[in-house]
Amino acid sequence: MKHRTVSGKIRYTSMKPGMAGQERGREWFSFTHHTDGSMIMRATCEIEEPDPTVLRDITYHLGPDMVPLNLHVHLTIGDQFMGSGWLRHDPETQIVECESFGPSIGRVSQQVKAGTFDAFGTHPVVGDGYLARKMDTGKGPHRRTMRCFLPSPDHRGATPPLIAEVNIVLEYVGEEEKTVAAGTFKCR
Repeated sequence: MKHRTVSGKIRYTSMKPGMAGQERGREWFSFTHHTDGSMIMRATCEIEEPDPTVLRDITYHLGPDMVPLNLHVHLTIGDQFMGSGWLRHDPETQIVECESFGPSIGRVSQQVKAGTFDAFGTHPVVGDGYLARKMDTGKGPHRRTMRCFLPSPDHRGATPPLIAEVNIVLEYVGEEEKTVAAGTFKCR
């Protein structure tokens, strides 16, 4: 096989009084990098606190140059099926389409003339981190607004998958070294 896969786990920890530092969820992830420059991100996210719990499975395919191509979402809220959906971007027609099903929405098909945009928002932490790769660090500290299409506008991604457009502001503040439970890392 010619691809390269990187995987790991992120612990979600609380900052609430009485729960500070305690694990409130987790995220397992992998990135498969192909020789054509495309990449597939997979993530399974478990959020235990606050109720209701969220279990989200994501598969996100980006083409060369980080062009968003498709995203599959399966969502369980409070241990009940919330919905499953597939978003697809056609870079030639600049259309984003969604095929989705959930108990509260039934079967839904959507199409949006998207024009150019930066990414699909996926809700896992690794997806947010990967989006930050679109920042031009050569410009030094600066802010940039990124146009994204999400499968859910909810901050936890806890609604049935439907097309939602958002603008996300990212800020590059510089480089530093950080030590966390997994080790010491050079960071941007």
